[in-house]
Amino acid sequence: MVRLGLPGGDEKSFSEDKLSVSDAVESLGGSWRKQAVAVEFAGEVYDFNQDIEGEGDFKILTEKDTEALDVLRHSASHILAYAVLELFPDAKLAIGPPIDDGFYYDFDVETPFTPEDLEKIEARMN
Repeated sequence: MVRLGLPGGDEKSFSEDKLSVSDAVESLGGSWRKQAVAVEFAGEVYDFNQDIEGEGDFKILTEKDTEALDVLRHSASHILAYAVLELFPDAKLAIGPPIDDGFYYDFDVETPFTPEDLEKIEARMN
């Protein structure tokens, strides 16, 4: 069973042993799905590709929440890596973590990226 402790003291229970974050947010109805970036459940941050199990306090995180910004930055680094590999298939990936003021990704490429390459990468990311 999954039990969500909602703000205001309400609870929502599900008979499943685990529940996707997406299904949990959908179950709340309203405009939450459009606003949600991630959720906090039992003190941990989860993105929409994860499942939650057990019981705990449940909070939807929007772009206004610091914890959600970390998820967005992490996702953006993956999108960057995907775009680079599409445009430069021989590029080798190193690391790409979120940091305090954004994110970065290290790439091992034979020729450094030019400003024009960066424009192509940004367009592909979009």
